[in-house]
Amino acid sequence: MVFTDFSRKISIACMGVALSFSALSYSQDEQSWPVYAAQLSDEVISECETKSCTLNVLDAATLSNILNKHPMSMDVHEALNLSEYELLVSSALIETDTQRGEKALVLEMTTSWRGIPVDDFNLKVPHSDTLDATATAVLNQWVSSVQENEVFSAERIYKIIGASDYQNQLQLPETIGDFVRSQTALYHDPLQGSITRYLHPDFADAVVDVSVYPVSPFTHPDKNLEESLSAEMQIERTQIQTLIEQAQMSDYLISEIQTTELASASGPISGLAMEVALETQIDPVYSTQFLFTQNDKFVKLTGNLPKGMMLSLVNESVAQIKVPQESSFMQSMRQ
Repeated sequence: MVFTDFSRKISIACMGVALSFSALSYSQDEQSWPVYAAQLSDEVISECETKSCTLNVLDAATLSNILNKHPMSMDVHEALNLSEYELLVSSALIETDTQRGEKALVLEMTTSWRGIPVDDFNLKVPHSDTLDATATAVLNQWVSSVQENEVFSAERIYKIIGASDYQNQLQLPETIGDFVRSQTALYHDPLQGSITRYLHPDFADAVVDVSVYPVSPFTHPDKNLEESLSAEMQIERTQIQTLIEQAQMSDYLISEIQTTELASASGPISGLAMEVALETQIDPVYSTQFLFTQNDKFVKLTGNLPKGMMLSLVNESVAQIKVPQESSFMQSMRQ
């Protein structure tokens, strides 16, 4: 078992392709959707003042049933459940031509993340068949829209709320020693930031992870960076120990948190280090973490190597790491 950030957390990180998720193991009939009623737009309400309308013709159960039948249902459902998304839906059946008996279905859908709108999809289509058939046609277009526009991507959340632009402003080395940069992921929660994995070309199990995330005012209120650094490392130590105990492992050793000096481009910086060793029947399995701060963010390097080997890699890479400045989102959070 290797206790790196990627192995522990990457399953909840979005890799940028909004609907590239594995299907869930349960049947489509068992899916419940985070669909909630919303108020119709002023435009529709105004139209319904002069025309005959039936409001809220599609309830959550009907919408969920239709969505469950879509070929992309599993992917969309898992995307919604990847983070704290909600679908706010309003609908109306409007009589557009009384003499001909023509009607139109209006469907307004807002995708929100933690109460913050990230996408609006509004469509008005002729209603000439059953209500379910018309609604299905509209929802098919919604599914295509969220897929094409990557509505469920973490990047969309970061852009809308003004979080750090890790994709363009985070600078990391392409290699750390013999380790080669593999992939970068953003967590949907901006307070968790980004994580980048480095792989060794000759040893498949050898990995180094670089995590960059802001100092949270909730976890570290009213603390200076030095105090926050120490508190954050203690949190990491506690989490790792809990994971080991949950795995019912008894032969392990977690070192004390140690202060270390790292060589950056602007001179030595203070960091913290911690080594974990798990005894096995062959050789010990190591996991070592180094933690330091830059701007308003923590930078954490984790690898399944002994501390001495990791220290060499960390010192080699620190000077090449440049993190984004404090974002407008974090400025508002810290006020």
